[in-house]
Amino acid sequence: MPEAQQAGGKKRRLLTPEQTAIWRREHKGEFKGKSQEEKQAARKKQKEHLEALSEAELSGLRTRLQEKWNTLPSGEKQKLETKIQERGAGGKGKNKDNRKEKRLARKKKRAAGADK
Repeated sequence: MPEAQQAGGKKRRLLTPEQTAIWRREHKGEFKGKSQEEKQAARKKQKEHLEALSEAELSGLRTRLQEKWNTLPSGEKQKLETKIQERGAGGKGKNKDNRKEKRLARKKKRAAGADK
């Protein structure tokens, strides 16, 4: 695994992409029914909480999340790995052009449907 993707690696990544996927799964319900601003504030609070953990607590969290990842069935792992790849291993903006293309395709499809 590249150093930038390792927990505590080059970019001071708190969790690996796989551990982040498990973390997101565990905290998914916390965002239901919230506005975009509330979701953003909650994500910021979670990140601050992670950053405030001591090295021992963070190490324990990493171990627990990695164990959960290791026990996932291979089909689920594959689905999550695909999502991780689509996200660019957790990086922002790598799929920006792809998102724009998809958005334009949807607009064209809607416009074509409206013309009928």
